[in-house]
Amino acid sequence: MTIGATTFGGNATLNVANNGSGTGTLTLGALGDGGTARTFTKTGTGALTLGTAATSLVNGTAINLNAGTINSNNATALGSLANVTLQTGATLSVGASQTLGALNGTDGAVNLGANTLTVGNATNNLASSYGGAIAGTGGNLIKAGTGTFTLTGANTYTGTTTISAGALQIGAGSTTGSIGTGSVTNNASLVINRSDAVTLANAISGSGSVTQAGAGTTTLSAANTYSGTTYVNAGILQLGATNALASTSTLRLNGGTFATNGFSDVVNTLYLAASSTIDYGGLAGILTVGPAMAPGAPAPCPSTIGMAISPVAVPTSSSSIRPPGSRPVCFPTSRSPAMPPVPRSSPSAACSRLCPAAPPTPIRGT
Repeated sequence: MTIGATTFGGNATLNVANNGSGTGTLTLGALGDGGTARTFTKTGTGALTLGTAATSLVNGTAINLNAGTINSNNATALGSLANVTLQTGATLSVGASQTLGALNGTDGAVNLGANTLTVGNATNNLASSYGGAIAGTGGNLIKAGTGTFTLTGANTYTGTTTISAGALQIGAGSTTGSIGTGSVTNNASLVINRSDAVTLANAISGSGSVTQAGAGTTTLSAANTYSGTTYVNAGILQLGATNALASTSTLRLNGGTFATNGFSDVVNTLYLAASSTIDYGGLAGILTVGPAMAPGAPAPCPSTIGMAISPVAVPTSSSSIRPPGSRPVCFPTSRSPAMPPVPRSSPSAACSRLCPAAPPTPIRGT
């Protein structure tokens, strides 16, 4: 059945049933809400096809897909602000690249094909969480708007993931949650919040930050180039490849553990809270900290730098921290470069020396 442009004067439920010999299909023309936010609910195992741009779906529009399929085959068939929620057994088929204000639900399926789905909009900046599966060969996902979009399902789309604004979070503190298999362009915030071990093999670029927030272990196994800060707030963030962190980035430990896992890396700046750990695990990874400086130049000592390497962060005898010309974790003037790091409680006391005239030898733990 096909119906032309449809404007609803109130909330509406569309029950598209199975026709007895297959799946029933209802095709609607342009959807409209009359300029007032409405709730549209799709029930029944049949398919609702939308192939025309909506005339009006204002901020506050809610679309509940309780069963069956919605084929959204126009870039603005669902507007660009709608809060879409999927239930178990329901499918959203993305037949054209489009934007949703939010995507919610603990189950269901989103089929991208080779199209791009943008979740989030700078107009309403909604937060959302989706636990179903997002699939599609060549399909891409973009996170926009300042809200947080949390993925807790097993997603298999093969295109790229782009974080333009807000945060894209993998997991919600349990053992599920993933992004697709393609590269990630992160110009805002990527958060990993899982309680188990997970490997992030996607190459990450962009100016945004990466945060280890869960109690589990996250392994970065690509040669990433993102320049934003890497935060370790909980759990373990470990290297799975050499130079998994960009040399221009900052590594900030706020209570979690950073593990070299046998690989070497260079970061521009290192911050350590008292409860943080750098774990070398008896392996030979080298963490190089700080940009090179001219011989004899004063070490950089702003108030937020020169932080202590806490006792639990002293490397083992089989591994090292190697600074080039200098680093923001400063040493007292009487300390030899070959000695292990010394805990410091006062940034000013830790920054009372000049940089060495030449890059020191690796600093071995005891």
